[in-house]
Amino acid sequence: MPWFGRKRFGWGLRPISWQGWVLTIAYVAIAVTLGATLASSQGLLFATVLAIVTALVLLVVYLTKD
Repeated sequence: MPWFGRKRFGWGLRPISWQGWVLTIAYVAIAVTLGATLASSQGLLFATVLAIVTALVLLVVYLTKD
C-alpha cells in the first residue's frame, strides 16, 4: 500500500496512509528541533543535517508513492 499519493489539485504528493502521516510529522518535529537547537549556534551543521534528513525523507516518499 502506498504511503503518498498525488494531490487532487496542484503539484506534489500528500500522505494517504498512517505511515505517510507519521513520516511527515516526524520530519517536521526533527526540523523544528534542529532549528531550535542548532540554527543559531551552528548554522553549517544545522544546514547539513537538515539537508541529509530532507534527502532521506524525499527518498522514502519517492519509494512509497502510488
